[in-house]
Amino acid sequence: MSEAKRAPILSTDPDGTPIITVPLTNGYAATLRLEDWEQISSLYGENWQANSDGKGRVYASAYRNPDADLTDPRIGPIAMARAIVEAKPGEIVRYRDGNTMNLRLTNLYIERKKRSVKSTATLELDRENPDATIRPEPSV
Repeated sequence: MSEAKRAPILSTDPDGTPIITVPLTNGYAATLRLEDWEQISSLYGENWQANSDGKGRVYASAYRNPDADLTDPRIGPIAMARAIVEAKPGEIVRYRDGNTMNLRLTNLYIERKKRSVKSTATLELDRENPDATIRPEPSV
C-alpha cells in the first residue's frame, strides 16, 4: 500500500474518543473515529479525495486497495461514509449534522427508500446489535 500523500492527524473528541482527521484534496478534511480509520484505511488506503456529487455537495472518497479482499465488484471510488456504515445498493447514507466531512459513526445513518410512494425508513446503526430494526419515518 502506498504511503499517504497527506498525513492523517490523530486527536481526541471532547469525550476522549480517539479520532483521525484525514486531509483530502482541494483543502477539505474528513474526521472519523480511529477505530473506523484502522479498518477502512486497510481496505481503501490512506489517500482520500474530496469529490462532488454534481449538486454542490462534497464528500470523502477513495479507491479500493487492490490487495484487499472485497466482495463488492464495483470499480472506481467509493464514498467513505458508505464504506464506514457498510451501505448496500439502494441504501442512502445521511449525515445527522449535515456535515459530509463528519464521518463519525454517531453522525451517520442509513435511509432505505421503499417502493411505495412517499415512504422511507431509517436504519439506526448499532454495531453492538447487528439485528437493528428499521423504524418508519413519520409521513409529512
